[in-house]
Amino acid sequence: MTAQNGWRKRVSAVLATGTAALLVASGALMVPAAANAVEGDAPAPVVTVSKDTGLNPDGETITVSGSGFVPTDETKGTRPPLLGKFTGVYVAFGYYPDAWQPSTGVASGARKNFDVKWAVHADDMATVGGAANGAIEMSADGSFTTTLAVSEQDLTALAEGNYGIYTYPGGGAKYAPYEIFTPVTFSDGTEVVPAQVTGTVAAATKTGLTVNVAASDLPADIADLYGALIVKDSESTLTGMDSAFPAFALPFPKVTNGSSSFVLNAPVAGLDRTKQYEVILWKKHAEITSETIYARADVAVSSAQWDAVFPKPEPKVPFTDVAQGDKFYKEIAWMYTTGLSTGVKQSDGSVKYLPKSNVTREAMAAFLFRQHAPANYKAPARSPFTDVKTTDKFYKEIAWMAESKISTGVKQPNGTVKYLPKSNITREAMAAFMYRIDTNAKPAAPKVSPFADVKPGDKFYKEIAWMHSSGLSTGIAQPSGKPKYAPKSNVTREAMAAFMYRADR
Repeated sequence: MTAQNGWRKRVSAVLATGTAALLVASGALMVPAAANAVEGDAPAPVVTVSKDTGLNPDGETITVSGSGFVPTDETKGTRPPLLGKFTGVYVAFGYYPDAWQPSTGVASGARKNFDVKWAVHADDMATVGGAANGAIEMSADGSFTTTLAVSEQDLTALAEGNYGIYTYPGGGAKYAPYEIFTPVTFSDGTEVVPAQVTGTVAAATKTGLTVNVAASDLPADIADLYGALIVKDSESTLTGMDSAFPAFALPFPKVTNGSSSFVLNAPVAGLDRTKQYEVILWKKHAEITSETIYARADVAVSSAQWDAVFPKPEPKVPFTDVAQGDKFYKEIAWMYTTGLSTGVKQSDGSVKYLPKSNVTREAMAAFLFRQHAPANYKAPARSPFTDVKTTDKFYKEIAWMAESKISTGVKQPNGTVKYLPKSNITREAMAAFMYRIDTNAKPAAPKVSPFADVKPGDKFYKEIAWMHSSGLSTGIAQPSGKPKYAPKSNVTREAMAAFMYRADR
């Protein structure tokens, strides 16, 4: 973290063991901030400290880095050993009073140092005593990195002051922009467990999101808090109760033994699927700041949940015999929008889907080919079936069915094999085709049939049972409770749309 001259007084022990500890636990340890302003084009000096809260009072080592400490006329030494030369900067861990800056005339005796390094240019390090006397290298661009040993000291003989990392010019120079104070605090010895919070989407509908929030390890001395759903990292824009929170918890969530749970309802009008959201908990009657935040956590919203909140409009299809609200409208519309079916053109120029019509075996080949065949497929020069010629309308699609082993055709008494392209396809044959075209691992066929009219041992039992277990077919509901599959019945064009739509999910 960085600080600038007169930034603030010593951070309280409550902050060190409470909210600030959350920042440490979450990894927010190195957050640069602006330093004192510098005239002209020179960069503003900045100091970064690897850890500034919850420090071990018995001692630990922290890393301090600086940048922008470039030479100026005011940073020339007024005494040996660097008289008249750039004197770099002291980097110190110490205990200083509120007014400590050399540029304001405060004497060095007011500053109690415990560990000090002197950052100077490489060719001046030996002049100031070398590394043995604390010299560290300042790069030509005004940057340095060093380590300091920090620990709590006996301060009974000192005036009230502030622990911190301090920088200021060396060699007697006085230059306010180099005077930077980064406060540090030590742990009181009590292990602090950071508060935890989760936000889980419980419901996603066109009215908005419902998020269940659960928090634990909250401060023991609080009875309630503020809680909200916000766009991630947008708290700086939320400056009052009238701010546009996507969701704010009312009544205020109660806290019992450090735990709290509540529900956030975010109306669709305040949501944007392109944004990342998070749950944030903070102190009641307070603005959202690093000191008042108890805990925060991202809220994961899946694509399917966003689709439920912002449903896509039903696609318009040209079929005059299919209307929105029809049982299989969604599946038939999908057949059209994916290019799997262009419908059947009528003599008056209109286009129908003919949902109740049966699917022929050649039409079924065309549907499956469009959904699954490779774009560069080339049909063989010789037909695999005696009743399909290479010049027939759906030859390529039917040949692909054979070559992909999706259809073996119908063997004839004379030993030849026909495809029977104009015949209707049965529901059991459809099950076989769908089973073969799916290359995923499949479960063993169940010992008890899911359908009342299909028995284990039937020719296509394995394939039909898989249609049920994969969710491609729920069968035909019966008063007895157990559905039928109707394996010998023909597949209608609307049922074909349903099978293919489900297989694509």
